[in-house]
Amino acid sequence: MSIHYIRQDDSDICEEIELADGTFHYKAIVEDSDRPKIGKKYTSLDDCISMYEEYAEKAGFTVRKSTQNCLKSGVVDRKYLVCNREGLAKGVNKDTMSEETSETQIRTSSISRTGCMAKVKFKLNESHTEYEPYDFVEERNHLQNHSGQWYF
Repeated sequence: MSIHYIRQDDSDICEEIELADGTFHYKAIVEDSDRPKIGKKYTSLDDCISMYEEYAEKAGFTVRKSTQNCLKSGVVDRKYLVCNREGLAKGVNKDTMSEETSETQIRTSSISRTGCMAKVKFKLNESHTEYEPYDFVEERNHLQNHSGQWYF
């Protein structure tokens, strides 16, 4: 494993980590105080989401809401937030130029899924009064988007 730094505007913006199989992971260089902390308490799920969205903006990626589990009372028990590039694109092979399938044409999407691992998971504490992060992955498998530059 080797680590290199990617620079932009004369400052390091992320670590590029080369894995044994030749693939790369990227870890944003952000202040430690901006990173989610396992076990830190938040009074609401909205506070959790805002914190992670702020971190993601500084780290150079966009957040997508993922899984959530609720108690029988309807209160959210667990909530997962992931990088918008989490998951893999669904392979759909349909010839939309053919007369047979032209009426069932599917919308093309500009979203690029790469199987990114960046995520945070929140859970409701036992007294049902606060939320806290219990799982946080900051490494991604794609470059970040910084200074308004989006890599499509």
